Order: sequence, then structure tokens, then C-alpha cells
Amino acid sequence: MNANVRQAISDLLDLSASAGGYRWMAVLADLSPDAVVHPPEDHGRISPYLNARKEFLNHAADEPVDLGTLIPATGLHADQPGTDSFQPGFFTAIGLFDKAGNRQGSLIALDSSPKELSERQKTAIARIARLAETHIEAGAIEDLNQQLLSQSSQVAFLSEIARQISNGVVVTDENGLVTWVNRGFEKISGYLFDEMVGKKPGTVLQGELTDPETIAWMGKCLAERKPFTVDLINYHRNRTAYWVRIQCQPLESGNGAQRGFIAIQTDINAEKHNQERFEHSLRLNRAILETLYDAVITTDIRGKIRTANPALETMFGYPEKDLIGKPISKLMPPDVASHHSGYMKTYAAGQSKSIEIMGNARAVQGLRKDGSRFPLRIAVTETTVNHERLLIAAIHDISASEEAKADLQRFRKTLDSTLDCVFMFEADSLKFFYLNRGAVNQLGYTRKELLNMHPYDIKPHFPEKTFRKMVAPLVNGKVPRLNFQTVHRHKDGHDIPVDVSLQYIRLKNEPPRFIAIVRDVSEQQRHQKEIEHLAYFDPLTNLPNRRLIRQRLKESMETSSESGCFGAVLLSDLDDFKNINDTLGHRHGDDFLVEISSRFSAVLGQDKSLSRLGGDEFLIVLNTDQQDRSAAIQQVTDVGRQLLAASVQATETLGSARPVSTSIGIVLFDDTSVSASELMRRADIAMYDAKRKGKNSFSIFDNAMQQSLLDEHTLTADLNIALGRTHEIEPWFQPKVDQLGRFTGFEALVRWNHPERGLMNPGDFIDLAERKNLIIPLSDHVLRHACQQMSDWRRQFDIDSWTVSVNISQSQLAMRDFPEKVEKVLAATGLPARALLLEITETVVAENIYHSIRQMELIRALGVQFSLDDFGTGYSSLSYLRQLPIDELKIDKTFVDSLLHDEEGYAIVRAILSLAHSLKLSVVAEGIEEQPQWQELKTLGCEGFQGYLFSRPCPASQITEELGKQGLTITPG
Repeated sequence: MNANVRQAISDLLDLSASAGGYRWMAVLADLSPDAVVHPPEDHGRISPYLNARKEFLNHAADEPVDLGTLIPATGLHADQPGTDSFQPGFFTAIGLFDKAGNRQGSLIALDSSPKELSERQKTAIARIARLAETHIEAGAIEDLNQQLLSQSSQVAFLSEIARQISNGVVVTDENGLVTWVNRGFEKISGYLFDEMVGKKPGTVLQGELTDPETIAWMGKCLAERKPFTVDLINYHRNRTAYWVRIQCQPLESGNGAQRGFIAIQTDINAEKHNQERFEHSLRLNRAILETLYDAVITTDIRGKIRTANPALETMFGYPEKDLIGKPISKLMPPDVASHHSGYMKTYAAGQSKSIEIMGNARAVQGLRKDGSRFPLRIAVTETTVNHERLLIAAIHDISASEEAKADLQRFRKTLDSTLDCVFMFEADSLKFFYLNRGAVNQLGYTRKELLNMHPYDIKPHFPEKTFRKMVAPLVNGKVPRLNFQTVHRHKDGHDIPVDVSLQYIRLKNEPPRFIAIVRDVSEQQRHQKEIEHLAYFDPLTNLPNRRLIRQRLKESMETSSESGCFGAVLLSDLDDFKNINDTLGHRHGDDFLVEISSRFSAVLGQDKSLSRLGGDEFLIVLNTDQQDRSAAIQQVTDVGRQLLAASVQATETLGSARPVSTSIGIVLFDDTSVSASELMRRADIAMYDAKRKGKNSFSIFDNAMQQSLLDEHTLTADLNIALGRTHEIEPWFQPKVDQLGRFTGFEALVRWNHPERGLMNPGDFIDLAERKNLIIPLSDHVLRHACQQMSDWRRQFDIDSWTVSVNISQSQLAMRDFPEKVEKVLAATGLPARALLLEITETVVAENIYHSIRQMELIRALGVQFSLDDFGTGYSSLSYLRQLPIDELKIDKTFVDSLLHDEEGYAIVRAILSLAHSLKLSVVAEGIEEQPQWQELKTLGCEGFQGYLFSRPCPASQITEELGKQGLTITPG
């Protein structure tokens, strides 16, 4: 039978079986009334035909049916095409004709209800007949009769397939109008057969998401009657979009006539969604690979690179195109690359040793394009794609982590080597999670024990609540860190004073933590106490020193001011204590000072403050209980008398030496109007007043002393003002003469023309200048004016070989810049250095002999000369004299005065002259007031002289006048 005929029969059977609510059986029969329709061999597959056969004909499925017993011959021999169907009660027969009008047989439909067909049913039957008729060719019925028995099973099988398949089947005529759809189509689209018949599928199924270009292409294929397959979005009856794959084929009759189209629709909605998910996943995975910080590389089983992500290019420096097809050993150091091919072979062969590395991350070395090595961590896994074994490697650059690990190790070693203790603990639980070695050593616990403890466990009497309250400002961000001192308790129970610096650390994605840097300050506190003791206590007697007693004096003054009762300061200075050191030695002297401090402490008791200011000076501060000054004086003087008595007690420390007395100065106070330093100074004034009265006594600071003090303050202020003026303080000059009495130079001696007190000699203000630290500006002032005056005289008079002597103080010589200052004065005044003679005393040099010599050498290098004044009155010694860079010796007035009346004085002068001559030093005797003195000195070989016999010190104007009288004026031209 023709394939189209078989398809038509299958469609007819399906249509007839599903039409309305009726049960149908449809068969094709030839013209013979006794034709027999045999059942198919596979009768179970075409159930509508078989079931109807049994139901309508009461025949078993395997019994042949004689149509002649069922259908009147008249119904089978209609001679004209289109013969009306007839209804013998339970069947309907329609004649079938070919295109030539020849009868080919009948289509018989049997109904289980013997009733007249409705118009709808009639139309359906007629349509079925027409549809079948179009597929019957000339001779088809004969072919059918000949092959019906052998092919009936195929017809039933194909019919069942069309009915049962899930694919949608749509049949249209040549105009594209639907003539039939199967159940699969109804299920896919939601539209029933009746809703689709006579309509174009596109008008019903297509919507806004349907691709217009695809629609146009389908139309073109239909117009050209070309088969096509296309994926398209259609719309369900409920207007839900879904994907279908349409396979459309033109239908043609046996002679090639166009008869329409048949389209098989496959629901690919799930497939499309799966594809979209796959593509999305693919894009996502690709994006992940491209954005991964880690490098990902794919190789085949031989190690040839297939793919590489951008991170690999960044990591190794190679673009992907330079790596594809290259061995992965290109990325390995030579010592590793040389063995890699062997590893790959053993792995490909399945040897277990190589298999063990799969999936396990390991640290190796990588090789960058620039030849540098770097540490990396690699994990390799195997996969199969299209039956090909591939290796996928994830590579992580661990340079930073390795460096961080090294940094961490160095950090931990540093922490372990530091003397400080480091504690780290969680902010929530306050449990330690890290401790350095110092923390373990400090507390005596094991590390394991400490890691189960909290800060408050090592702080005695310090519960958690108290600790959290203390650290609250730190946690709340009010302070950046907490620094405090506390006590930690050692495992054995002893307390350790510590200094703590606590910080609150909050890192991203980390719980907040505390870091405590703890330092054991036991030694520090001990040293601090020692330092404080040294700073506030005398190391010899262990009594408070000047600093501490001044502080206690201030406190006593405040107490006195509040109570209204008098207090007092007593300053004791041992009489002639220097003799003890000189005769018995400093060790015995120190022992005696300790003994005196014990005696004084016994007198004063605990309520009074005793201190040692230094040397042999002791200062006592006490508060009386008297608001009356006279009563207070009585109470204080009683204490003074006890101190005097204690001082002169016999002592074994001094052996047979006579007892040492003391002199005490006393000053009272009842408020804070006078500073502590001033009270101590007044006590010092009173003490010296006691010494002037004969020693071993006390003296109370009184109004006369106060007036003297006020005078001193006034004079100090005046001296400051005078130094800022030009001619108030000026040098006077006393000539020096040779053996003939001729002038050879001058000594500059300072005078103060006080505007109220008149002319003042050096003895009236030099000591004051030294006490008030004005001696340096005063000495500089005299040096500058003396040099200027001498320079002026040298320009006016013929005195080129003369010199001017200027006295310099110990303070001046001690200044490091003094040589530079002398040089500047000479340059500013124009005086040649050889015309300046600086006079120093033995006491000035002895203070610091080596520094003094160095300073003198620097000045002497300028050309300035030095004279040693008052030789023989101080620390005169041949060793000093030989070391000092001097040019002149001056014999003091005391020796000159005794020259004519005392053999010892005479001998001393002669010895000085002999010594000076042996050292090639010039000698000047000063203080000569009598002619015989001069004559004797000349006899002894003295070359230079100075004194009232020749001239008293004079102002510069008188010297100028005298030089003019001597005819020394330089004549111009």
C-alpha cells in the first residue's frame, strides 16, 4: 500500500476514535459485498479498531468479518461519486472514488447508538472521507485488498503512534489551514482540535517574543514548499511562552500533487531552559576564571597547555597565546622542568606514586618570564572532556603569604626575644590566645596553663567586672590606648609591679581583641627609688638634701601660714671644719659629719626636718606652736643651744683633736610671702654673722641684716643698669714703672661712678657681681674699654712697647668662647695682641688647671701675654708655675710690706725673684708705697714696680694729661 495511504488510514482511525463521545470503527472495503477484513497480527496496538470490532460486531478480535452480513449491497454499489451516505441504524457508509470518478470502495463507520448523526458528525465523516479520498490513487483499493492482510498491523501500529506520541502533529492544507492536530499538540499548546481546525497555526500560537525573522523565514520556506526545521517561541492557550522545535514537511500525493503540510512540534522548553542555564553557567564560569586572583591552567595528559586564565598571565608574565600548545614545564625552574616529563609519563601510566599528588595542594617554585623564581601552591585534578583526559591546575602565588609567614616568624622571634611581655586576648571572652616567651617566664605558669586563663586571673583582687569597667573607654574609642601600672601575681604567689600598655584591635572579618605590652618594672622601681633617694638624700649622712629640704620648707611655710604659728630655718656650719680634712684626712672628716648628723637628729627628734646641704652645712626646718614672735624665738633658740652643745661634745672620731663647734643662722617666718630660697639665703647671712661674732654661737636674722639685704638688692639692680651704660663703669689706670721710674704700661682697675653713691672701688661691688652672676658681663665691659683706651693712647703717644694689664675672672676663663671673645675685642678696638697682658690669680687657675692651661694657650697663640697676680698668697707651687703659659710674675703687696721688717718676708721676695729669673719670667712688685722698699727691690733684681709711690690709679683723662707732660705726644708728619 502507498505510504501516504497508510498514513491517512492511521490518521482516520485516530480521528474516528476520538470524535465526540462516540465509539467508532472505520474500515476500507472494496466493491465486493463479501469482502473480509482480517485483524492485524499486532492487534493490541490499534485498539480503537479492535475494540470497536468486538463491541459493534460481537466478534472476537481474531475472527474475520464478512461485511456482506452487515451492509446492504445497495450501500456498497452506489455508482456515482459523492453518493450520500446511508444509515441502516448502526452504521454509516460513504463511497470512495478516485479522481477519474471510479468507485474504489467505501468508508464504513459504525456507531454503537443507532441514531441519526448530527450535522457536526456528518461534517466530520464527510471530511474524513474527503481526506481519505485524496490519498487513494487509481488501483489503490485493489492494492489494499491484496495487501490488507499483510500490512494491517503496520497501519494499526502507525495509527497508534500518531495518537500516542507526545510530539504535536499538525496537518494543514496547501493554504496553511489546519486540518488536523493530534493529542500531543493539544497537550503542548493547550488548544483542542476544534479550536485549531481551519486556522493558520501562526495566528493562534505566535506572540510578541516570537522572532520576526524566523517567522519570515518559515513563510518563505512554506511558499517554496521546502522542508525546514526551526526553534521558535510559541504561546500556550494561557498565553505562557514556550519553546518548540518545528519540523515541517510538505505533503504530496502519489503523482506529486500538492496536498498541504505536516508539522511535527517538539516541546523544547526544558531543553532551552537547560541550554540557557548551561550558557549562563558557562559565562559565569568564564567570568570567574577571568576574575580569579589565582591562576587556572588546563593541559592534556602529556602536559601541553590548552587554556590559561588572565591571572596566569599576570602571575607568570606570559600572554595566553605564548603558552597554548607549550609544555607546562615552561613555567617551572630548570631543575624541576627536567624531571616533569617523566612525572607526566608515570602519571599517564597510572603509577600510584604520581597519582598521589592529584587533588592535593603542595608548595613548589614557579618561573616567571623574566627568569625570577617565586613560591606558589598548586593543586591538580583530572577530568575527562569528550573522552579526552585533561588536567586542571589551580595555582596560588604564595610569595606574599610566605613573606608574611617569614615576617610572622621574625615577629614572634622578636616578641620572644624582647624583655617585654606580650599578652593577646579576645575582647569577648577575655581569654588569652597568644603569649610570648617573656610572659611565660614572668609569671611562672606554663604556656598551656596561661592559655586557659584571663587577665583578671593574674591580677590579685581584680575581678572581671572591674577589668571591663577599666577598659570601657578603650573599647568605646574614647582613648587610643591605656597606659597604667598595676601588679601581676606570680604562680608562686609573689607580686610583680608592671607597666601596661593596652590597645584594642578591631580588624576586618576578625573578632575584636586586646594586645597588652607588659613590662616588669621591679628593677625600674628599685632604681627609681635609688635615684629618688640620691636626688633627695645626701649619700653620706642619708639626710634629706637641699632639693628635698627646700620642698619640706615650702610645706612648712604653708602650714605656718594656715596655723598662724611661726616656723624657723636654722643653718649650721661647722667652725674650722677645713682643718679636720686637712689634718686628719677626708675619711675622718666624713665620719665626723655622719656623727654630727646623728647628734643633731637626736636633738631634733622626728618632728623636725634635718638636712645636709653639702660640705659641713646642715639646715633644719621646724614649726613652733607659738603665734607670738618672742615666744617663738625663745623656742627656736632653745633648739639652737642644744645643737651648739651637741656639736662640741668629745668624740673618738677626731682622736686627740679639739672638738669642733658650729655657727648657726636663724630666720623666722609665719607665711609664704618670702620664698624658700630667700629664707635659706637669709639664714646663711645670719650664720656668717654668728661666725663674725666669734663662732660657736647663733645669730637671728634681724632688721639690720634685712636692711643690708635690701641695700644689696638695690645695688644689684643699679649694677645691671650701669653695665648697659657707657661711662658709669669704666677702667682707671695705675702706671707700672721700670728701675728708673719710667712708665712701661698700666694696670686697668675698675671703678663705678654711681650716680647716688659716688665713686665706688672694686671691693664695694666685685663680690656682689660674683654672687649675682654679673662678673662675666662686668669683666667683659672692663676688657673692652681698657683695650679701646690703650689703642687710643697708642695712636696719640709714642708708647709702642707699653702694655695694658686687665684682670680676668675665673668665670671668664672657664667660658669656652673666651679666646674667641678676646680676639674679637682686639679686632674691634685695633689694639695689637702684644700690647695686652691678662692678669690671673692662682685661685682662678687652680679651679680647673688643665682647662685653664688650654684656654691660656689658645689666647697666647693670638700674641696676648699672661701675668700671674698675687703669687705666693694662694696655692703656689713650682709644678703649677712650670705648667702655666705665663710671661710675668707679680709679687703681692703683703710680701712687699714685710720686706724691710721681716726676715721671712725678705727671704720669700728674694726666692720669688730667683725663681722667676730662672724661668725667664719678668717680675713686677706691687703695692710699693715707700722709697726704701723700691730701693731694696731694685737691689734684689726686680725690674718692674707698681704702687702709690709712683701713682695712684687715675682716670684715663689724667693719664692722657700726664703722657702729654712727658713729651710722648706723636708729632704729625
